[in-house]
Amino acid sequence: MEPNGKLSGQKLVIDHGSDGITLDNQGNIYLTGKGVFIYSPAGILVGHIEVKEPWTANVFFGGKSCADLFITASTTIYKLPMRTKGVD
Repeated sequence: MEPNGKLSGQKLVIDHGSDGITLDNQGNIYLTGKGVFIYSPAGILVGHIEVKEPWTANVFFGGKSCADLFITASTTIYKLPMRTKGVD
């Protein structure tokens, strides 16, 4: 970011649209859409969480130790215990 607030030096990491996004403490990027897509910091797809609903709108880490992944979908909110944690 330049002193005037303008962004420079951008680099495309993932070419995937998303309603919701979150990061874990290992730098993995979680994007919503048809389930939750998990990308490494280098932009490589490393996982997918299937959600049996038409759309997944948002995703975030929460809970007492920030190790639960909450997913909001078309009709339901899901909570998944994770081995990783969200970013502090």
